[in-house]
Amino acid sequence: MKRKLIISGIVLAALAVCSSAGAEVAPSESVQGPKKKTAVGQPHRQLDYFVGQWNTKLSHGDAPSDPGSAKFTMELGGRHLRQQFAGRMGKMKFDSTSYYSYDNRSKKYSHMWMETFYSAPILFVGDYDSASKVYTLKGELGVPYQSYSAEDEFKINEIIRIVDQNNFVVEWHDIVDGKSVPAMKIEYVRAK
Repeated sequence: MKRKLIISGIVLAALAVCSSAGAEVAPSESVQGPKKKTAVGQPHRQLDYFVGQWNTKLSHGDAPSDPGSAKFTMELGGRHLRQQFAGRMGKMKFDSTSYYSYDNRSKKYSHMWMETFYSAPILFVGDYDSASKVYTLKGELGVPYQSYSAEDEFKINEIIRIVDQNNFVVEWHDIVDGKSVPAMKIEYVRAK
């Protein structure tokens, strides 16, 4: 055990020295994969729509909507869209960071949402319908802040509807006893 810790420490130190010296560590063949699997294509570029600064209105349950803002940026060579969201939910500050991506292998969009109300990310996977301009993603979280048991999964559907070039809406629906229950809605208007 002690020997494994020493070897791990040596490897980490060597990587740190290479990084600080500006040396690049080449990824393994399995990480590189064929270019087709890692290429940025039209589905990735479609996410460019969201890039920029947005004003938001967040509604949760019957409460009045709260103002906020979001900034979207493309990262990692155009493969991932990052959102930084800042707002309020009632009297509480509500912030989140999330990433949207398109997986060339599965041909699916994915979304990882992290926020101040959960200590675990919510992971979504789904599709885009170009005719209706709607992304439909299904997500889940192990145990949310509610009083669910550890055996239960918390399931959420996320619907992202593109209204026009300067407006889109995100709706979350909790799945309770197999039924869709509206939980949260964020209306986005492009900042001028």
